[in-house]
Amino acid sequence: MKIKTVTILALLFNIIYLHETYAQANPNVNVNSGSFSVGGSNNSSSTTTADFYYPVFISDPGWGQKVATEIEIGRSEIHTNSINRGSMIAKFRFHTDTWGHGSNFIDADVKNFDNITTNNEKFIAGWEDVSIESIERGIIIWLKGKVNNTPTSYFFKSNLPITIEVYDGEYKNALGVAFPEYFTVRNGLNSTKKVLYKINTINDYANANGLSQSGSIYVNGNAPSYVVGNLTVGSKSLTSDKLHVSNGILGVDNGANNFIKAGDYLSIGNTNVDNFPYIGFNAQLTKSTGSVNEFSPYSAATANAAGLIIKGDKEQAGLHFLQKKYGTATTPNNLNTFAEVLTLTNDGKVGIGTTNPQTSLAVKGTIQAQKVKVTVAAADWPDYVFAPHYKLLPLTEVAKYIQHNKHLPGVPSAENMAKTNLDVAEGQAMLLKKIEELTLYVIELEKKVEKLKQEKAKKDTITKK
Repeated sequence: MKIKTVTILALLFNIIYLHETYAQANPNVNVNSGSFSVGGSNNSSSTTTADFYYPVFISDPGWGQKVATEIEIGRSEIHTNSINRGSMIAKFRFHTDTWGHGSNFIDADVKNFDNITTNNEKFIAGWEDVSIESIERGIIIWLKGKVNNTPTSYFFKSNLPITIEVYDGEYKNALGVAFPEYFTVRNGLNSTKKVLYKINTINDYANANGLSQSGSIYVNGNAPSYVVGNLTVGSKSLTSDKLHVSNGILGVDNGANNFIKAGDYLSIGNTNVDNFPYIGFNAQLTKSTGSVNEFSPYSAATANAAGLIIKGDKEQAGLHFLQKKYGTATTPNNLNTFAEVLTLTNDGKVGIGTTNPQTSLAVKGTIQAQKVKVTVAAADWPDYVFAPHYKLLPLTEVAKYIQHNKHLPGVPSAENMAKTNLDVAEGQAMLLKKIEELTLYVIELEKKVEKLKQEKAKKDTITKK
């Protein structure tokens, strides 16, 4: 029993000794403030993009107290370590995930100063919770290492006593042995889960000049909120768009005054009444209740001011182009007072002046054009009238047909034309056929006239003799 007690006491003594020795070798053990440097074997230049970021372990003392750990890391003076090395202040608030602590998160607020000389100097490349299913309780932050063969210094302050370990190949442990240039995440003392190495690129999730939140954001105040820079939703990739939505839907509620506005005159939205989508040009939906949809002009300063609404047919996918002249009036206008000037049906038919086109293009009104081309098949063009086998109806038969039907043979009657309308190609071919038949009649008459002339001349010669 005494032997066991002595052995345990000796073991505890060794642990305390090693802890004190480690604390002496590593000054950043269970402290609330201090400084450290990140070096590394890879030298880099502040004027290039070849800078390396090394994993720095920060313990989570808040885990044991069931609260969040907070640490501020800074180097606000740009000339720290070297001229124009750069300036950065960051604050991390986190709680690690291990042994049932489900409310884990890492929130970061990073402010980098981009000076002219260093060309977008960044000091933090990313972070990760390394406690999940492992024996570590803390996070890794990748911090910039050497620049021009000089380590980069950082200063810190935390709400709870923390331990910091720098894995840059130079920072030493309790035995005086330098930590490697990588951090090993362990499932157990001798079981490696994964290895985190130095990196030379900044992770997409690491906002270099602002907040990086693990959760969602609720803004419940009624005062305006401002985003001066670009805003990307659904992706971590940066774009030049002021608002960019990636891999998702930008939604706008139905109803009045709920629409997407572009410029001074364009609006896109959806009504409550009849539930149809629309695009408005100088026409904004200002009322959509009961049975009324009203649109108001953005501007009606001149006598020629007008509004155009492209109304969708919901699932039927047709389009209706509705137009109204406002003049100088600025009062709301019931949609029923807009005239439908063009219709596109869901089967591809277009109507101008008619809302029920039955052909590919239906126009109710006058069409004015400099040239119209109509496609005609060669077999439909009446050159066959001049073929030797074509049987030309005798004029006596034509006369009888006209007397009985009151129109030419092969030509529709007025009654049929009113029902079926005129096919331009067929009409042109029909008229040409009649012209060609008239030409044949004239040729035949000319032959008969010439024959009569010859017979008359012959008779006149005989009479003179």
